[in-house]
Amino acid sequence: MYQQPYAQQSTPMDFSAIMRKTFLIIAIGIGALFLFIARLMVGFVTDYRIINVISTLGGFMIAVPAVVWALGSKRTTDNQNLGLLILAGLIFLAMIV
Repeated sequence: MYQQPYAQQSTPMDFSAIMRKTFLIIAIGIGALFLFIARLMVGFVTDYRIINVISTLGGFMIAVPAVVWALGSKRTTDNQNLGLLILAGLIFLAMIV
């Protein structure tokens, strides 16, 4: 009888393969889009809770990937890490105020 050959075992994906620059750019872009939408809704919506939810979600979508990228990526320089941490700090500060 003819036997099917076994499929190659896939190697587990490491953390640096997941952390690509395009992932960071897309996450920050979506977060910025949420912040923009929340600012546009200020004039049209009377319930400000939904605006707070959308802007908080956008802020976290910007700040969390920036912190993870700054602390976890081996391919960034010290200045890039500092810039990402400053970006995350400013976004967190803007969410508090």
